Amino acid sequence: MLIKALTYYDKFVIIYKEVSFLKNDNSNIRTLFLTFLKIGVFTFGGGYAMIALLETEFCVRKNWLDKKEFLDMTAISESTPGPTAVNSATYIGYKIGGVLGAIAATVGVCIPSFFIIYIISLFFDKFLSLKVVYAGFRGIQVGVIYLILTDRKSVV
Repeated sequence: MLIKALTYYDKFVIIYKEVSFLKNDNSNIRTLFLTFLKIGVFTFGGGYAMIALLETEFCVRKNWLDKKEFLDMTAISESTPGPTAVNSATYIGYKIGGVLGAIAATVGVCIPSFFIIYIISLFFDKFLSLKVVYAGFRGIQVGVIYLILTDRKSVV
């Protein structure tokens, strides 16, 4: 009888924990935003490079997703149109905090890239005005044209 009571208690605690972190409170929304902001800042290489960080953060540290849910999220975010990073953030955000969580996570993961590209755009014209850089970009253009033409030749 005591074992059954403990089992029911354990199940109740697990269910309570699952429901308690799904509440749409400000602390979860803030945590989602800050976590995805941190991941967005320190991830280089796109969404695929982010997957390991997401697993560590949400499956191991925060324990918000189990392994199966994480694999499902990865499959869904890779198969739907759009960047994997944004799709993953939207999925996890919605799972944890509903619509507000999805918005917070998506904005959090996008803000670092936006600011980095904005800062680069401020200096890009001056950067291209350097003769060495301009020559390098012209060489890259020639290389790309060559790759396209050789690819077309092998298809025909």
